[in-house]
Amino acid sequence: MGPCFAVALLAVVIGSAVGLDRCVVDCSKSNVAHLTADPVNCKNYYMCYDSFVHSPYSFPCEDNKFFDIVSNSCRDYPVTCTPKCEKCSFDCSSDILGKISSPVDCGIYYMCYSDKWVTCPSEEPFFDGSVCQKDRYNCCDCKPRCTAHDAVNYSMVPDPRNCTNYYQCLNEGIPIIHGHCPYGNFDAQLEICSADATCIQPCAW
Repeated sequence: MGPCFAVALLAVVIGSAVGLDRCVVDCSKSNVAHLTADPVNCKNYYMCYDSFVHSPYSFPCEDNKFFDIVSNSCRDYPVTCTPKCEKCSFDCSSDILGKISSPVDCGIYYMCYSDKWVTCPSEEPFFDGSVCQKDRYNCCDCKPRCTAHDAVNYSMVPDPRNCTNYYQCLNEGIPIIHGHCPYGNFDAQLEICSADATCIQPCAW
């Protein structure tokens, strides 16, 4: 599908909504050592060594306090927490949180810094891109995924949770531009909405 047609279809025929941005540890505020928010946990923070390099793991605030992104310090509530973001990643080259998900098994994840696969414990068997937890719905293998080929061709990929939805690929990884079919279901092979398309939604529980 050509980029002009894809963008036109997205904007004019169906419309779109922007989803969550990827989780990013932001050290850009200063080129000297400082603290910055953990993008997936409001009670944690990272140590930035300069404007680019940060600690491989986040640290918890003491006394169950929250990390305030305005003052860049741990404080009692109320504070301004980091906004919600997309935690799932499948490639260490673009990884931010030090972990990547398996695209086929929600019960394991890969530690980029220590170069090893880890299995989630039985009491919290599902990895959500950041931690092991209990809800299968949060699994990264139920997130849409764009390959490099998809990104180059501005392809549309199905929503694993809803067969009437799709995503527009602009970059490799998890897309954020979300569209809804005005009729029928999304045909992943033809990349169009069709009244004849079979509903395929493997993660619709």
